[in-house]
Amino acid sequence: NNLDFEKAKSSYLYLRFPFLEFKAMCGDHPPEGTPDNIKKVRELASPRLIKSHLPLELLPKQIWTKKPKVIYVFRNPKDAAVSYYHHTKIWHNYVGPLELFFEGYIQGKGPPLCCQTDC
Repeated sequence: NNLDFEKAKSSYLYLRFPFLEFKAMCGDHPPEGTPDNIKKVRELASPRLIKSHLPLELLPKQIWTKKPKVIYVFRNPKDAAVSYYHHTKIWHNYVGPLELFFEGYIQGKGPPLCCQTDC
């Protein structure tokens, strides 16, 4: 937005910077009103910013021919684990102790597997 802070303040971040696979992450029955960000991305004017958790090989093949700028962000795994713990408490109602969650996390178990009492 050419550093237009006033314009940026007038629009929610998720509208300016859509999370590509958000609707798909909501499962088979996303809540009513869940945005179709793939459609939204197609409607955005270039240049545009798109957020995704997908690995490069799952992004559109044009990424290799059109050569867009890609910013790859990698977090410290310990920081990611703590963040994921809090995310799981909020979004998946995890109520177990941090230690049990970390054990599931280290074993590669995600919600709901990491949230079971036997992990």
